[in-house]
Amino acid sequence: MRTHDLRPGQLRFLGTGEAFDHEFPNTSILCCLGPVFLVDCGHTIPPLLWRALPDPEALDAVYLTHRHGDHAFGLPSVLYRFWEDGRKRLLTIIGSRGIDAYAAKILKLAYRVGWEDLPFKVKFLIAAPGKTLKYQGVRLSFAKSRHPVTNLAVRFDWQGKPFAISGDGSPTAATARLFHGCDLLVHETFQDEVFQPVHASLPGVIEMAHSVGAKRLALIHLSRRFRSQAGNRAKKYAKPGMRIFIPRPGQTVTL
Repeated sequence: MRTHDLRPGQLRFLGTGEAFDHEFPNTSILCCLGPVFLVDCGHTIPPLLWRALPDPEALDAVYLTHRHGDHAFGLPSVLYRFWEDGRKRLLTIIGSRGIDAYAAKILKLAYRVGWEDLPFKVKFLIAAPGKTLKYQGVRLSFAKSRHPVTNLAVRFDWQGKPFAISGDGSPTAATARLFHGCDLLVHETFQDEVFQPVHASLPGVIEMAHSVGAKRLALIHLSRRFRSQAGNRAKKYAKPGMRIFIPRPGQTVTL
C-alpha cells in the first residue's frame, strides 16, 4: 500500500529556499492530486522527500521546471534509493525537450548506472510552451518564463481547482496567460525592487498576480539576503482581496 499523510488537494512545500541558501532547502513541492507529483528536486531535497514519502511506490511523477542544480540535482539520489528500497512501479518524469538525455547524464555521473540497471521503468513526457499534457485525470499546461535556461512554469488543472508554480524566472506575457484564473499562484520572488531578467522582483510578481486574479500568492525562492525583509515589503505592494504568504519548509496548504 502506498502510504503518506497528504490528502488529495494538498500541497507540501518540502523546501522554499534559493540555490545557495544555508537555512532553507531548495524550493520543491509535493502536490497530491490523486497522483502525487514532485515539482523540482534540488540537491538538498532527497532526505526531505524520503521522510515525507517513506513508501518508495508513493511518488507517481516528477516535474522539473528547468535544469539547474537546485531544481534537478537531487533526482539521481531519489532514483537510486527507489532502487535500494525495492520500487517496482513505473515512474514518470516530465520536463522540456531533452529531459530524458539530461536525466540519464546526471544519473550516470552520480552513480554510474543507466536506465537498464533500475528495477522499475521510467517514462518521459515532454513539456513545451503552450502544450497540454494529461496525466491520471490531471491537466498540466506550460509557459516559458525569462531565465538563463529554459524554465517552464506549470499550471495544474484538477477538479476545478487550478493552481500554478512558476519555477524560476521573471514573469512574461505567456506565464501571465497561464496563471490567469488560478486561485493559488506559487511564484519565485528572489529580489525586491531591483529588476534583472534572471529572477522575479517582489512588486512585479504581486502586480502580475493581481492582474491574473490570484487570490493567494505564495512567495518562494527568496534571496537569503532578502527573505527577512520580504514580509514587510510585501505589505507595501499588497493588493485588496489577495492573501500573500511566505511558506516555510514543511508547510502544507489545501487547494
